[in-house]
Amino acid sequence: MGFARRAGRRSLLISALLTLAVVLTAWAMTSLVKPGQFPAEAMASELPTTTAALTGPATVSDGDGLRLNGERIRLQGVDAFELHQTCGTGPCGQAARDALQRLIAGRHVACEPVDTDRYGRTIAYCHVDGVDLGEQMVLQGHALAFRRYSREYIDEEEVARRNRAGAWTSDFQNPADWRRDHPRG
Repeated sequence: MGFARRAGRRSLLISALLTLAVVLTAWAMTSLVKPGQFPAEAMASELPTTTAALTGPATVSDGDGLRLNGERIRLQGVDAFELHQTCGTGPCGQAARDALQRLIAGRHVACEPVDTDRYGRTIAYCHVDGVDLGEQMVLQGHALAFRRYSREYIDEEEVARRNRAGAWTSDFQNPADWRRDHPRG
């Protein structure tokens, strides 16, 4: 008889807790919902948002960096050759900067921020007329897929390697390794 009584009490307790959870959820949803708004929309409106998209004319600083509306932007998922880096093809860092300048060519850039790096730069996907700048830099052989931070653009890097695009026509050092071997200071 004691076991049945404990099981009954446990069942009542579980029922009460579930009822309380349903009531609290319903209360929370009705307090968030504005007239004409679905509950999911209400909850989303209460969540913190990421930085808004940045658009406008941009200036290029190197093969994976630019300035847009006063903000320093670094292209998400790519690691371009460093500005002073040379490869078997010559000054591949300058070639990377020049390639990004050609892709932008004075047109408006639209960037969707995803993060901030340790240097305070905004990490973003950037496009010009719908063209993904990071993807193009990798496809043209002026940048590598930045595997340390992203799995994106790996297929594009393989295409560039197969096509011997940009720096892939000769030997080069991975930009991350070049930075390690050439510390600033």
